[in-house]
Amino acid sequence: MSKIENNNVREYKCNGWDDFVKQVRVVRFAANRIYRGHRDCSWDLSSSWERSLAKMRGNDKSRNVRELFSDGAYEKFRDGYLDRFKEHSIGLPAFQSTNLSENDWWALGRHHGLTTPLLDWTRSPYVAAFFAFTDYMEDQNPGFKSEPSQQGVIFGEGNIVVWELVMLDEIFQNGEFEVFTSRPESGHRQKAQQGVFTKLDHEVHLDVEAYLTSKGLAHCLAKYEISGQEMGRSLADLALMNITPATMFPDLDGAASMANIWNVYHTLQMQGFHSG
Repeated sequence: MSKIENNNVREYKCNGWDDFVKQVRVVRFAANRIYRGHRDCSWDLSSSWERSLAKMRGNDKSRNVRELFSDGAYEKFRDGYLDRFKEHSIGLPAFQSTNLSENDWWALGRHHGLTTPLLDWTRSPYVAAFFAFTDYMEDQNPGFKSEPSQQGVIFGEGNIVVWELVMLDEIFQNGEFEVFTSRPESGHRQKAQQGVFTKLDHEVHLDVEAYLTSKGLAHCLAKYEISGQEMGRSLADLALMNITPATMFPDLDGAASMANIWNVYHTLQMQGFHSG
């Protein structure tokens, strides 16, 4: 593994899946670390709400996003997503809406596709890698979760990335950045995925890396890049760890997804875990 310093963010170029596993074993039980996986190394650590603001702001990354709204309209527009989600959720069969905090509601919505200011993380680097590689698989093999191809699995180019955030006390001193865990009765997916959420509220910086860099705290972030060619080996190992669609999504959707892609795991084995 080679380590690259990039604007104080610790970057690691892993020499394969086994190299990644070896590295995270060193820090796996260290306190106050959370992880997030991306299939594309160029993606920012920004929520769906922040991405919408970035589009509205355009190329001027120094502009205060609240200037795009009239007085009080910023919060009203953001919270409107949550208000409408509540309206359509309360009263649904088998849904318990009592005793949910505001963050619980945001977290619940996040796991069901709501536009939110939350970014979801996990306490497990392996779970983060699972999401990065399955998203990468879907990108390279569109529809594999529902209509897997019988022609073999395509391995593409490029790297996936697993982000690590070390949660030092100084990150949270001014109240702009928050980390929390939500465990409502209906939050089975959050529990299975060891889910944790970050919530950034800043007028200019719309992603976690830019925010921490502005505070001189970029060293709290690390990113591990792994070749997409390791997709087969990683998913096979993760299945042995019982990290699969069925366990990460403990519901009927997860069961159906796992049934659909079971042959894909077999194909990966037949292909020798790699493209060559």
